[in-house]
Amino acid sequence: MSNTIKKAFEIVKLIEKNQGKYTLTDIVKILGINKTTAFRNLKTLEELNILERINNLYYLGISLFEMGSKVYLKQIIIEKIHPILRELSEEVNETVNLAKIHNGMVLYLDKIESKRSLQIQSSIGDTLPLYCTSLGKSILSILPENEMREIIKNISFEKTTHKTISNPKKLIEQINEIKLKGHSIDDEEFEEGLICISVPLYLKHHNFYGSFSLSGPSIRFDQATLLKLSKKLKKYKDIIIEKLKH
Repeated sequence: MSNTIKKAFEIVKLIEKNQGKYTLTDIVKILGINKTTAFRNLKTLEELNILERINNLYYLGISLFEMGSKVYLKQIIIEKIHPILRELSEEVNETVNLAKIHNGMVLYLDKIESKRSLQIQSSIGDTLPLYCTSLGKSILSILPENEMREIIKNISFEKTTHKTISNPKKLIEQINEIKLKGHSIDDEEFEEGLICISVPLYLKHHNFYGSFSLSGPSIRFDQATLLKLSKKLKKYKDIIIEKLKH
């Protein structure tokens, strides 16, 4: 990969998460790149309207918006699924997350916040591990067996809480259970106090391997609630598959 392109992409990704916060000096410091190189990349990105500079602070430019509206994944999948996920969120008053597998990680594609005051912090575009999130385990459960095992073989297991899965054997056991139950639960495996329940979402005609979930603080997600939410998720999964079956 061209080093120039790679550096330019790193700059765009940094600005995407922190619009209007960074100057040239900040970008150089955070990314650890040469100031002349950073200046040259930023100038080119401005000329292409990929970035915009206001009072020496950088924002995403209009070109990204124009291209983003034409991206296949967004136009064909996310935009069709979003109203359904919003309906689910409003029905149960919990946060809904949509994700897909990307480079061996969970990539957040969409999120609908609940109206409750206590929220879990996550954003569209964030990536999380497969092995300790319900979204990730759900996705692993629908991958072809050989692909799933190859991914697990290359996972570097790190415990983020005392409940985090720490070995491939245990993960495969959970995945087999998910295949039988049709849903996955992250019971404070990724973050203390957070519970997430999800269902896998395989859209054959779009070659889409993903999942969607309901997440919230553990104080709201007892066993009876999880059982009700699993039924809701499966109901909405059927609705989504029907809508995108062609």
